[in-house]
Amino acid sequence: CDNFPDETLLHGLQNIGSSVKSLELNYCNLYIDEFLKILNETSHLTSLSLIHSKILEKPQRLLNFESLTHLKLVESEIELEFLENANALREVHIEVNDTNTVDLASFQTILFRQTNLKSLVMINLRLSNLFDDASQACRFQLESLNVVNCHFKSKENFELFIERQRALFDVEISINAMKLGLDRMRYFDGILERLMCKKIVKTFALNIENYNFINF
Repeated sequence: CDNFPDETLLHGLQNIGSSVKSLELNYCNLYIDEFLKILNETSHLTSLSLIHSKILEKPQRLLNFESLTHLKLVESEIELEFLENANALREVHIEVNDTNTVDLASFQTILFRQTNLKSLVMINLRLSNLFDDASQACRFQLESLNVVNCHFKSKENFELFIERQRALFDVEISINAMKLGLDRMRYFDGILERLMCKKIVKTFALNIENYNFINF
């Protein structure tokens, strides 16, 4: 993604940008003005994916993501404030590295403002305070939930979040419990108990290594 975006690409986007619905940036380091040039030519985006990418600097104005329905962030550094008006998301995928470079406070604000969200994937959110606020209202009902190597500081609130998701039919939980030292805390007992009570669940994939399921 060096020397990106170049004039050839921008000229092409001027011709077809209005019909582009999906944008994926892989291993790109862009200044905000470069990112804005792309967004200005793709004003009808419904899907945005940033894979191992970095958007440098903060935007000076609110960007228009009112039509965005799919958001995927994989180990990317970005100020999530620019997604402030992305309120129509149906699928969210967030994956961070061990240093949690994504501003999870901003992510929480964006997440709990959604009303149409159906699919949520969270990977490597360790010691996250994502569900710390028990009073945080959840206005969406997920159909699919994928949690990989996540450890929330308030597991009780995460359990409550699971309990309130009444439309879930596709669930996957994958984690190495020994690596995160959660076995002696019986970290997953309450989560699994709530999932097992959901008769609507059709697909339940459980991949938890080194965990003692003595109570199940």
